[in-house]
Formats: sequence, C-alpha cells, structure tokens
Amino acid sequence: MLKTRILTALLLLVVFLCALLYLPAPAWALLCAALTGIGAWEWGQFARLTSRGARAAFVAVCVVLALLATFAPLERLGGWIPSGAANGAYVLALLALNLLLWLVCIPLILRRRAPLPQGVTLAVGIIVLVPTAIALAFLRNIDWKLLLACMAIAWVADTAAFFAGRRFGKVKLAPAVSPGKTREGALGALLAVVLYGLLLAAAFQERLALTPAGWLLLVALLVVLTIFSILGDLLESWFKRQVGLKDSGTLLPGHGGLLYLIDSLTAILPPTTILMCLVVWLAQD
Repeated sequence: MLKTRILTALLLLVVFLCALLYLPAPAWALLCAALTGIGAWEWGQFARLTSRGARAAFVAVCVVLALLATFAPLERLGGWIPSGAANGAYVLALLALNLLLWLVCIPLILRRRAPLPQGVTLAVGIIVLVPTAIALAFLRNIDWKLLLACMAIAWVADTAAFFAGRRFGKVKLAPAVSPGKTREGALGALLAVVLYGLLLAAAFQERLALTPAGWLLLVALLVVLTIFSILGDLLESWFKRQVGLKDSGTLLPGHGGLLYLIDSLTAILPPTTILMCLVVWLAQD
C-alpha cells in the first residue's frame, strides 16, 4: 500500500507540475473545472446522493459555477482584480462565502457534530469546491510560483502533523471526528508552517521589504492558514464518518479519492486569494 501511495503521489506531482508550467490559461481553467467536477462527484456521497443522475446533476452545477467564475475573466487575469462588474461581484461573493464558512460555519459544524440536511451538505460542497477552482486559476495567473508556495503550506502542515503526531502525539485533537489526529501533531504543523513561511519571506525580503509589523502580520496569517488546513482535513474526515465511508473515492490508488488529497487546499487557497486580491488592489490604488 505504501509503495502504491508513493508511486501515485510521484505521478500526480509530475502531471501537476507539467500542467502548472505549460498549460495556457483557458486550458488551466478547464482543468480546474474538471477537478471541481471530480470533487463534486465524491462530495455527492457525503450528501447521500445514491442516484448517479442526482450526483451527475450536482457535478454539472459545480462545473458550470466554476467555469463562470474562472473562464470569462482569464483574458484579463494577468492584472485582473474582481471589481463591481457582474462577474467580479459573483467571484467576490463566492470567496466571501467561503471565508465565512471556514471562519464560522465549519467550526460550528465540527463542534456540534450533528448530521446536516442534504441540501445544506450540497451547499457546503459548492462553497468549498468552486472557490477552490477560482483560487487555482487566479493565483496561477498571477504567478505559478505563488500558487505552488501557497499549496506547499498544506503539504508542510500535513507532513509535520503526521510526523509530530507519530512521535509525540498523546492528546487527541478531535477523537469523535478523526481519532488519529493529536494536539501535538497540530502544534507540529503550526510550527513547521510558520518556519516555512518565515524562511520563504526571508528569501524574498528584498522584494517584500517587510517591516517588523509586517513580519508579525505574516506569522498571524500563517497561523490562521494552518488552522484552516487542519479544519479542511477534519471536515472531510467528519463527512466520511457521517456516511460510513473509509475513502471519498477510488480514483487515485492508495490515496482514497481526490478530496482526500485536496481537503486542506480547499481551506487554504480561497482565503489566500482574497488576501492577494486585496494586496494587488492596494498596489494599484
């Protein structure tokens, strides 16, 4: 199983990097929409959509919403910031709903652990998945290195949490949601992400020119994004536990579905996109 996981991960990394570096913007947007569709298909299980037709309809809704949010502005995405235009307002509304979801709704859902109505589960899926497609398109068209650096936050957090939890883990973080996660693992993820972010910022200090207050703000943002990363992981685990699933899908050998791979990214990338929109807007003001 471990060999299969490693081989699958390496293949995915090669394919992803090739797409990230070489796909033109419209093709990248279509890829983002396709990933949204795959995620939506798996999410249909969380809402107990037993009919293939119902799941296909949910996929279609998510893909169309993702295309509406990512495809139309791509010709302008080099310096595109959502504005008061209809498309920009739509994009900003989705990103704002996503941020509200992770700040308020998801912590309440995980705390109460009460089953959600089917419609609410589907709505949560849309607000989680579609803004992720927006983030993938927007950040990549600003700079592919920026997207890769943001995605690495989730990878660093997951890796550090695994090893710190395995070595030091004693106190369960959320035993009713994900019994394997520990507070020590979460602390390890937090420290690793902050260290990663500070080293990255130090490497680009000449361009960033961070003040002491800027460094403190950076640390605060890294802490928040790490918490979001953990929430994303917990949310997927909770939904799987609600419907009695071991894996969200079987598309990726050894990894148990696309949502398993991107759960942390769905919580990190959209809020980062809002931040980058604000930064570019201030820079252009």
